[in-house]
Amino acid sequence: ARPLRRIGQPPVPYDKAIVKVSTWMGGDRDGNPNVTAVTTGHVLCLQRARAAELYHKEVEKLLYELSHTGPVSAEMRAAVEQITGPRQPGVHRKVFPHE
Repeated sequence: ARPLRRIGQPPVPYDKAIVKVSTWMGGDRDGNPNVTAVTTGHVLCLQRARAAELYHKEVEKLLYELSHTGPVSAEMRAAVEQITGPRQPGVHRKVFPHE
């Protein structure tokens, strides 16, 4: 809710689906005797695991792409200090303390 509030949007109601996933895999239960509730459950578990793997890979890429390891310019330091206050050696702060 906080990220939506920050951009002036109302929260998503709890009874609304943000993402709807549909698939025929494991769902051919309209007469195929080999597709059971157990089969459908296994397929759903495999899909969940695969989705988690894909998200993990994307997050790893983002962490690499968004990490800053180079020198910090005076402009960048000033912008960060405007949010966090002056730098104190040995003290680590979140850049966005309200999160």
